Amino acid sequence: MKKIFIILLLLFFISCRGEDGKDGEAYLQFKWVYSPLNYWDSNFFTPTDSLIYSNTFYKTNPGTYSFRYTAWDDSTWVGFYNISINSGEKGSTENIFLPKDGKNGKDKYYTLKLYSIGPLINEDVQHTLREFERGFGKRLESSKKIYKKQFEINIDEKIHVKYYEELKIGNSSMSIEYWKIN
Repeated sequence: MKKIFIILLLLFFISCRGEDGKDGEAYLQFKWVYSPLNYWDSNFFTPTDSLIYSNTFYKTNPGTYSFRYTAWDDSTWVGFYNISINSGEKGSTENIFLPKDGKNGKDKYYTLKLYSIGPLINEDVQHTLREFERGFGKRLESSKKIYKKQFEINIDEKIHVKYYEELKIGNSSMSIEYWKIN
């Protein structure tokens, strides 16, 4: 009986683990040199084009969203963007008895620039630096990578050039696929 109690007690302590860390948040802002004539996307968290402001961050969920905008010069761009987040770490057991909580995922701040030559994406470095200065990170992530591709597509008997960009920062990313329709 004593052996069973000791085994059960050991199993209890071994199976104890800390709480999982919270997932990081994602924020998206829009920028432009000249105001676009209109903007629309399928992201529930993005305001309509009459309420969207340049240099304002909007909290968003991870996912893939379609978009369309007409730039000041009447060029129209359409496509999709995808946002992923930094997941929190899983809780664990430190040594044999001590539960250890997982670290929270870092928040990410992305920018979608709406230009007449097409949209561009990047990370907002100022917010990342502020987060670092507040002590949330041990070091700045230097693993920023940008992938770009270009290929032709046929839409309504017309050949269009389709662009793809992906921005990877740590475990999070933003990608965009777009083309000009006029």
